[in-house]
Amino acid sequence: MAEPQPIRDAHDEARRIRHDAERRARDIVEDARKQSAAMLAEARACADAALEDAKRLRAALAKSTEALTAQADQMVRDVNMAHRELLASLRLPGVAARDAPQPTPPGAGAEDLFEPPDWIAGR
Repeated sequence: MAEPQPIRDAHDEARRIRHDAERRARDIVEDARKQSAAMLAEARACADAALEDAKRLRAALAKSTEALTAQADQMVRDVNMAHRELLASLRLPGVAARDAPQPTPPGAGAEDLFEPPDWIAGR
């Protein structure tokens, strides 16, 4: 038995609507894939750029660290030298001789402190 024309037309219309909907859905999915791929590529490019910026910043900070350390070392040497010069200029004549350790005079020997008994030979 053949379907009446209005039912056949409704089925055809439903098939056409379904095919259009499927085609639109495929187009939307494809557009979404393309858009997500583009966004992912852009995100990767931004992440790579951030990494490169961080590497350049690290290198610049390392150079700054070296320069500041060298300047600090030079400053300490300069202050140390100025300190020595200041101390040298503050010394009065005779103070250095007074502050220097004095050599110990030769003390009395054992023979000066102790007289051996008469019975020891050689006396």
